[in-house]
Amino acid sequence: VLNDRKYAGYVASQAASSKRTLAARARPIPADFDFSIVSGLSSEQIEKLTRQKPETLRQAEAVSGMTPAALNLLAVYLEIGDRRVARG
Repeated sequence: VLNDRKYAGYVASQAASSKRTLAARARPIPADFDFSIVSGLSSEQIEKLTRQKPETLRQAEAVSGMTPAALNLLAVYLEIGDRRVARG
């Protein structure tokens, strides 16, 4: 019981993070997205993403060689692009 209380904040944080991750996986990737602008992706990752043209982050996750860090970078760049479009 003490451990439950001790780690309750961490467990709640992880649950929220999981929900955000699941929602992010459904995020569409524009057909004309230039993967080479994503600073931090390896040349191999850029080449594979450009060749396979995933439509969502979930599909990008399935590309060979993609790492959790690379997916996070891609998600951030997509979010930045969405914000720019929203501002007009």
